[in-house]
Amino acid sequence: MFESEPEQLDDGRLSRSLLHGLLMLAVFPVDGSYLGNADLARMLGMNQSTTHRYLSTLVAVGLVERDPATRRYRLPQ
Repeated sequence: MFESEPEQLDDGRLSRSLLHGLLMLAVFPVDGSYLGNADLARMLGMNQSTTHRYLSTLVAVGLVERDPATRRYRLPQ
């Protein structure tokens, strides 16, 4: 999705981790489709372990849901 890092990630006044989390939320399809960890990592240019940690956090606070059968994620419906 991102050919290069969004310029906001270079702004020292902003939280890089929060920006990454918000960008992660922004790439989810609004139609309720599921995405896998590897898909998200590739789209965001992040490594898979960081992506998984962010996803686990977003699931814990209810901003993303995980299908236990497929281990894929989507925005809550």
